[in-house]
Amino acid sequence: MPGTQENASLDPMSKALHIADLELPGPEVETRRVSLEVGLGDVVGITGPPGVGKSMLLRLLSGAQPARAAALTVLGIDALREPRHVWENVGYLRGDREVFAWDLSARQNLHHHGAMKRIPAAVLDREVNVQLQRVGLLPRADTAARLFERDDRLRLAMAQAWLDRPRLLLLDEPLYATSPAAEEEFMATLEQWLAEDPDRTAIIAARSLRPFAQLLTHALLLRERWLSAIPPHEVP
Repeated sequence: MPGTQENASLDPMSKALHIADLELPGPEVETRRVSLEVGLGDVVGITGPPGVGKSMLLRLLSGAQPARAAALTVLGIDALREPRHVWENVGYLRGDREVFAWDLSARQNLHHHGAMKRIPAAVLDREVNVQLQRVGLLPRADTAARLFERDDRLRLAMAQAWLDRPRLLLLDEPLYATSPAAEEEFMATLEQWLAEDPDRTAIIAARSLRPFAQLLTHALLLRERWLSAIPPHEVP
Protein backbone atom coordinates (compact mmCIF):
# COMPACT_ATOMS: atom_id res chain seq x y z
CA MET A 1 0.00 0.00 0.00
CA PRO A 2 1.97 3.13 1.08
CA GLY A 3 4.61 3.41 -1.60
CA THR A 4 7.84 1.53 -1.85
CA GLN A 5 10.22 1.12 -4.76
CA GLU A 6 8.77 -2.37 -5.20
CA ASN A 7 5.23 -0.99 -5.44
CA ALA A 8 6.32 1.68 -7.89
CA SER A 9 7.52 -1.02 -10.31
CA LEU A 10 4.16 -2.78 -10.52
CA ASP A 11 2.16 -2.62 -13.76
CA PRO A 12 0.03 0.55 -13.42
CA MET A 13 -2.50 -0.74 -15.97
CA SER A 14 -3.60 -3.43 -13.51
CA LYS A 15 -4.30 -0.87 -10.78
CA ALA A 16 -6.99 1.67 -10.07
CA LEU A 17 -4.24 4.01 -8.84
CA HIS A 18 -0.48 4.00 -9.26
CA ILE A 19 1.17 6.91 -7.45
CA ALA A 20 4.92 7.44 -7.17
CA ASP A 21 6.33 10.47 -5.34
CA LEU A 22 3.28 12.68 -5.74
CA GLU A 23 4.02 16.15 -4.40
CA LEU A 24 1.25 16.77 -1.86
CA PRO A 25 1.07 20.21 -0.28
CA GLY A 26 -1.28 21.07 2.55
CA PRO A 27 -2.46 24.50 3.68
CA GLU A 28 -0.94 23.97 7.14
CA VAL A 29 1.93 21.56 6.42
CA GLU A 30 5.01 21.35 4.23
CA THR A 31 4.91 19.59 0.88
CA ARG A 32 5.69 15.88 1.10
CA ARG A 33 5.95 13.07 -1.43
CA VAL A 34 3.27 10.37 -1.37
CA SER A 35 3.38 6.96 -3.04
CA LEU A 36 0.47 4.54 -3.12
CA GLU A 37 -0.95 1.54 -4.97
CA VAL A 38 -4.69 0.86 -5.04
CA GLY A 39 -6.06 -2.26 -6.71
CA LEU A 40 -9.28 -2.51 -8.66
CA GLY A 41 -12.12 -3.28 -6.27
CA ASP A 42 -10.40 -1.78 -3.24
CA VAL A 43 -12.16 0.58 -0.84
CA VAL A 44 -9.52 2.75 0.79
CA GLY A 45 -10.15 5.12 3.67
CA ILE A 46 -7.80 8.05 4.32
CA THR A 47 -8.01 9.98 7.56
CA GLY A 48 -5.90 12.60 9.27
CA PRO A 49 -6.12 15.95 11.04
CA PRO A 50 -7.70 19.02 9.39
CA GLY A 51 -5.39 20.84 7.02
CA VAL A 52 -3.11 17.88 6.39
CA GLY A 53 -4.04 17.59 2.70
CA LYS A 54 -6.74 14.92 2.40
CA SER A 55 -8.91 17.05 0.12
CA MET A 56 -5.92 18.20 -1.90
CA LEU A 57 -4.94 14.57 -2.49
CA LEU A 58 -8.38 13.78 -3.93
CA ARG A 59 -8.32 16.87 -6.14
CA LEU A 60 -4.98 15.78 -7.59
CA LEU A 61 -6.25 12.24 -8.15
CA SER A 62 -9.43 13.50 -9.83
CA GLY A 63 -7.60 15.50 -12.49
CA ALA A 64 -9.27 18.68 -11.25
CA GLN A 65 -5.89 20.15 -10.28
CA PRO A 66 -2.50 19.70 -12.01
CA ALA A 67 -0.20 17.25 -10.24
CA ARG A 68 3.57 16.85 -9.96
CA ALA A 69 4.84 13.29 -9.46
CA ALA A 70 7.31 10.72 -10.70
CA ALA A 71 4.24 8.81 -11.92
CA LEU A 72 0.49 9.17 -11.50
CA THR A 73 -1.78 6.72 -13.27
CA VAL A 74 -5.53 6.65 -12.65
CA LEU A 75 -7.54 3.80 -14.19
CA GLY A 76 -4.67 3.26 -16.61
CA ILE A 77 -4.66 6.93 -17.68
CA ASP A 78 -1.52 9.00 -17.31
CA ALA A 79 -2.86 11.79 -15.11
CA LEU A 80 0.23 13.93 -15.59
CA ARG A 81 -0.36 14.11 -19.34
CA GLU A 82 -4.14 13.75 -19.53
CA PRO A 83 -5.76 15.23 -16.38
CA ARG A 84 -8.91 16.09 -18.33
CA HIS A 85 -9.29 12.45 -19.42
CA VAL A 86 -8.95 11.38 -15.78
CA TRP A 87 -11.55 13.93 -14.68
CA GLU A 88 -14.01 12.59 -17.25
CA ASN A 89 -13.62 9.03 -15.95
CA VAL A 90 -13.84 9.36 -12.18
CA GLY A 91 -16.67 10.32 -9.86
CA TYR A 92 -15.93 12.96 -7.25
CA LEU A 93 -18.26 13.82 -4.36
CA ARG A 94 -17.31 16.65 -2.00
CA GLY A 95 -19.60 16.53 1.01
CA ASP A 96 -18.36 19.59 2.85
CA ARG A 97 -18.05 22.00 -0.07
CA GLU A 98 -20.45 24.01 -2.20
CA VAL A 99 -20.14 22.55 -5.68
CA PHE A 100 -23.39 23.50 -7.39
CA ALA A 101 -24.71 26.42 -9.41
CA TRP A 102 -27.12 27.48 -6.70
CA ASP A 103 -29.60 29.33 -8.91
CA LEU A 104 -29.98 26.37 -11.26
CA SER A 105 -32.39 23.53 -10.59
CA ALA A 106 -31.26 20.05 -9.64
CA ARG A 107 -31.96 18.89 -13.19
CA GLN A 108 -30.05 21.82 -14.72
CA ASN A 109 -27.07 21.19 -12.45
CA LEU A 110 -26.89 17.58 -13.58
CA HIS A 111 -27.28 18.54 -17.25
CA HIS A 112 -24.45 21.05 -16.93
CA HIS A 113 -22.24 18.51 -15.17
CA GLY A 114 -23.02 15.83 -17.75
CA ALA A 115 -22.19 18.17 -20.62
CA MET A 116 -18.86 19.05 -18.98
CA LYS A 117 -18.14 15.33 -18.66
CA ARG A 118 -18.98 14.89 -22.35
CA ILE A 119 -21.85 12.48 -21.76
CA PRO A 120 -23.57 12.14 -25.17
CA ALA A 121 -26.56 14.43 -25.53
CA ALA A 122 -28.63 11.54 -26.89
CA VAL A 123 -28.57 9.78 -23.52
CA LEU A 124 -28.06 12.68 -21.09
CA ASP A 125 -31.78 13.42 -20.45
CA ARG A 126 -32.47 9.79 -19.61
CA GLU A 127 -29.39 9.46 -17.42
CA VAL A 128 -30.26 12.61 -15.48
CA ASN A 129 -33.74 11.28 -14.75
CA VAL A 130 -32.37 7.86 -13.75
CA GLN A 131 -30.01 9.39 -11.20
CA LEU A 132 -32.57 11.83 -9.82
CA GLN A 133 -34.93 8.90 -9.32
CA ARG A 134 -32.16 6.82 -7.75
CA VAL A 135 -31.52 9.38 -5.00
CA GLY A 136 -35.16 10.36 -4.48
CA LEU A 137 -34.96 13.86 -5.99
CA LEU A 138 -37.07 13.39 -9.10
CA PRO A 139 -40.12 15.12 -7.50
CA ARG A 140 -37.87 18.15 -6.77
CA ALA A 141 -35.94 18.06 -10.03
CA ASP A 142 -36.92 21.60 -10.98
CA THR A 143 -36.20 23.13 -7.56
CA ALA A 144 -33.22 25.48 -7.34
CA ALA A 145 -30.27 23.97 -5.51
CA ARG A 146 -30.11 26.99 -3.15
CA LEU A 147 -33.45 25.90 -1.67
CA PHE A 148 -32.18 22.46 -0.69
CA GLU A 149 -31.36 21.59 2.88
CA ARG A 150 -28.11 19.77 3.66
CA ASP A 151 -29.51 16.25 3.17
CA ASP A 152 -30.91 17.04 -0.27
CA ARG A 153 -27.60 18.66 -1.24
CA LEU A 154 -25.94 15.35 -0.43
CA ARG A 155 -28.52 13.54 -2.56
CA LEU A 156 -27.81 15.91 -5.46
CA ALA A 157 -24.07 15.35 -5.02
CA MET A 158 -24.71 11.61 -5.08
CA ALA A 159 -26.72 11.92 -8.30
CA GLN A 160 -23.91 13.95 -9.84
CA ALA A 161 -21.30 11.32 -8.89
CA TRP A 162 -23.41 8.40 -10.14
CA LEU A 163 -24.12 10.27 -13.40
CA ASP A 164 -20.44 9.82 -14.29
CA ARG A 165 -20.82 6.00 -14.19
CA PRO A 166 -17.37 5.89 -12.62
CA ARG A 167 -15.15 2.89 -12.00
CA LEU A 168 -13.31 4.98 -9.42
CA LEU A 169 -15.24 7.09 -6.91
CA LEU A 170 -13.52 9.76 -4.81
CA LEU A 171 -15.43 10.79 -1.67
CA ASP A 172 -14.35 13.85 0.30
CA GLU A 173 -16.13 14.01 3.70
CA PRO A 174 -19.32 12.61 2.12
CA LEU A 175 -21.26 12.51 5.40
CA TYR A 176 -20.38 16.01 6.60
CA ALA A 177 -23.25 17.46 8.68
CA THR A 178 -25.83 14.94 7.42
CA SER A 179 -28.75 13.52 9.37
CA PRO A 180 -28.76 9.86 10.47
CA ALA A 181 -31.43 9.13 7.85
CA ALA A 182 -29.38 10.66 5.04
CA GLU A 183 -26.28 8.82 6.25
CA GLU A 184 -28.13 5.50 6.18
CA GLU A 185 -29.46 6.23 2.70
CA PHE A 186 -26.02 7.21 1.44
CA MET A 187 -24.36 4.10 2.85
CA ALA A 188 -26.98 1.82 1.31
CA THR A 189 -26.49 3.47 -2.09
CA LEU A 190 -22.70 3.23 -1.84
CA GLU A 191 -22.84 -0.44 -0.87
CA GLN A 192 -25.17 -1.16 -3.79
CA TRP A 193 -22.85 0.66 -6.20
CA LEU A 194 -19.84 -1.34 -5.00
CA ALA A 195 -21.72 -4.64 -5.16
CA GLU A 196 -22.74 -4.13 -8.79
CA ASP A 197 -19.18 -4.56 -10.09
CA PRO A 198 -16.23 -6.17 -8.22
CA ASP A 199 -13.77 -3.83 -10.00
CA ARG A 200 -15.41 -0.64 -8.72
CA THR A 201 -13.04 1.24 -6.46
CA ALA A 202 -13.57 3.96 -3.87
CA ILE A 203 -11.23 6.32 -2.02
CA ILE A 204 -12.84 7.92 1.04
CA ALA A 205 -11.18 10.88 2.76
CA ALA A 206 -12.78 11.75 6.09
CA ARG A 207 -11.97 12.80 9.62
CA SER A 208 -13.86 9.73 10.79
CA LEU A 209 -13.86 6.47 8.83
CA ARG A 210 -16.03 4.63 11.32
CA PRO A 211 -19.23 4.68 9.18
CA PHE A 212 -17.26 2.99 6.37
CA ALA A 213 -15.29 0.51 8.49
CA GLN A 214 -17.10 -2.60 7.22
CA LEU A 215 -16.47 -1.64 3.58
CA LEU A 216 -12.79 -0.76 3.83
CA THR A 217 -10.13 -3.02 2.38
CA HIS A 218 -7.40 -0.64 3.61
CA ALA A 219 -7.23 2.38 5.91
CA LEU A 220 -4.46 4.99 5.87
CA LEU A 221 -3.42 7.85 8.10
CA LEU A 222 -2.14 11.00 6.40
CA ARG A 223 0.20 13.04 8.59
CA GLU A 224 2.43 16.06 8.07
CA ARG A 225 5.30 13.95 6.75
CA TRP A 226 3.99 10.52 5.79
CA LEU A 227 1.15 8.21 4.79
CA SER A 228 0.89 5.02 6.85
CA ALA A 229 -1.42 2.04 7.23
CA ILE A 230 -3.90 1.85 10.11
CA PRO A 231 -4.72 -1.54 11.70
CA PRO A 232 -8.43 -2.38 11.35
CA HIS A 233 -9.07 -2.11 15.09
CA GLU A 234 -7.64 1.43 15.15
CA VAL A 235 -9.82 2.96 12.43
CA PRO A 236 -11.09 6.27 13.90
